[in-house]
Amino acid sequence: MKPLLQTIKEWLLALFWAVTLILLLKTFVAFPFGVLGTSMNNTLLTGDFILVNKLAYGPRLPITPLSIPFSHQHIPFSISRKSYLDWIQLPYFRFPGIAKIERGDIVSFNYPLANQPIDHKTQFVKRCVALSGDTFQIKTGRIFVNGKKQPTPEAGSCDYLIKTQSDKLNWKILNELGITEGGRIEEKNTWQITLSNTQLEAIRKLDFVLHVERIISVTQDEQNHVFPYNDKFPWTIDNFGSVVIPKKGMTIKLTPENLILYQNVISRFEKKQLDVIDSLILIDEQAVDSYTFELDYYFMMGDNWNNSSDSRFWGFVPESHVIGKVSFVLFSIDKSADSFWKRVRWRRIGLTF
Repeated sequence: MKPLLQTIKEWLLALFWAVTLILLLKTFVAFPFGVLGTSMNNTLLTGDFILVNKLAYGPRLPITPLSIPFSHQHIPFSISRKSYLDWIQLPYFRFPGIAKIERGDIVSFNYPLANQPIDHKTQFVKRCVALSGDTFQIKTGRIFVNGKKQPTPEAGSCDYLIKTQSDKLNWKILNELGITEGGRIEEKNTWQITLSNTQLEAIRKLDFVLHVERIISVTQDEQNHVFPYNDKFPWTIDNFGSVVIPKKGMTIKLTPENLILYQNVISRFEKKQLDVIDSLILIDEQAVDSYTFELDYYFMMGDNWNNSSDSRFWGFVPESHVIGKVSFVLFSIDKSADSFWKRVRWRRIGLTF
């Protein structure tokens, strides 16, 4: 019989190697991620546990090596104490991946405008709608890339105004159609509801529905909230651009006007000292009239068009912030269901993207 001390040592060693293996897999191969928000409804649902494939675009080396394993921004059981030390921050480096980001990919990335080190910024999941080098535009709620209209995601959803001839429309009917966002507005027999294409067709077939109209934002009052937050670019979430997405090696002519679009890229993400004196642009204290980008950038949007915080509000996503590609749903829980068997969304398990 083995001495107790030797048995404990063997168990601790086995535990150490198991934790090390899991940590390596999480850092360089893939990791599970729980969906909390509704910005990707109905493609991803709140309660989905998805697998993020880091090998797809190439695993990224950790930026902050002095971090507590399996924690993100705060140490366990604390909401204020950081789980990392930023005394040492390594330069961005990514190993080669097995693929490149393509339009339509569902991508996990770190929120660009947060102030933490890159790998400890909040993790977002959105759909890539434009690649580096693309010219991107939204016209009356339709996406155009390089002048070509893009298809709407199959499960994508938008806000609609619905008018009925009576008060027959209610939440029982809406919930049966899987509709959960929106509500009745003050005007009689009128609703504002978030619908997917399938739900839209189902609503139109109801005999008491008189009119269904997509809500398009045309007001310029949004410019304080929509990128780039400037009167010279009075864009809205439904009429946006056109704008060229920065690409590594691309050189653009700089003007005080287009600098409004790219100042975050130059100063925040590419770490250049940027100054503007009258109409003179200085980068690293040198007067310039052009700039060559050092990273690729992407434009990300949620499939839930009117209920998503995305690149329309905070601009481009640098390649340094990309984590990986969403591959499939590992598991899915509907917390609103009244029994365990119903809580598990069995049909979503194994759903691939």
